[in-house]
Amino acid sequence: GDTRPVYFTEARIDKVDNPRRIDVVRGPGGEPPEDMLALLDDINATARMVVALFARDPERRKQFFEGLDIATTSGLVGPHSSVSVGRRNLNQVKSNLVEEFPAARDRLWTSYFISLLIMLLICLPIGGAIFYASLNGHWNVPKPDAKGTFDAVVIGALALFWIPVGAAFGIFLEFIFSVDRQIPFEGLSTINPARWRPGQQLINIVLTAWVFAFVMAVNAFQIGVMAVLLNDFASTKPYLSFLVGFITGFAFPYVRDIHYKLKPTVRGAAAP
Repeated sequence: GDTRPVYFTEARIDKVDNPRRIDVVRGPGGEPPEDMLALLDDINATARMVVALFARDPERRKQFFEGLDIATTSGLVGPHSSVSVGRRNLNQVKSNLVEEFPAARDRLWTSYFISLLIMLLICLPIGGAIFYASLNGHWNVPKPDAKGTFDAVVIGALALFWIPVGAAFGIFLEFIFSVDRQIPFEGLSTINPARWRPGQQLINIVLTAWVFAFVMAVNAFQIGVMAVLLNDFASTKPYLSFLVGFITGFAFPYVRDIHYKLKPTVRGAAAP
């Protein structure tokens, strides 16, 4: 008979109705071989992907975790397990995940679109009213001076309301571009890699954009897009606040790297 050591005695889904992970029970066989550990790591990574994509779809998660349970059992559990069989079963789960991704994509699209719509209906007109009032001297809103420079209060108010509009638009457009193609399983991890929920992502990016705007307003650095200097949002072109938000939402890694460059450095003590 088959006398292969038993490295794992059981695989089970942690919560059948609301699965989050696959648990395995170690057997008496000692340290599992590398191919088994690699398969287990791959199964766990796929499980995390399933949870990330279908966090609010327990029925789909249950279906995928049933497949992961089969892959784990066939590849790792008992004396008759086969890593190659387990990996074939896992590849089938990955293939199904790619086919089902449009369901997760549609849910994310709806969330991002609702965020953009709220910004367009609330923040955009408020900022527009402030901008109009400043240009025309209505409602005691300060007008631009003789050089066309807007009052600091007006600049701050427009940044407060128009940066979120630009950020929501940038996030929405970046998401569309990232999913507007056939995405293999390996590419799914690049969709919102930090795994923020849409509302959390919008808050994070808006806060980052406000900080981005502040450091430009104090001329910590200058950023140009095409022939436009974004720093001008803090003087003669406050409507560029929208573009500050858009760039932060659409090219967040670029803005993040700029912020990293502002981190203070610690210099070593001079040699005596």
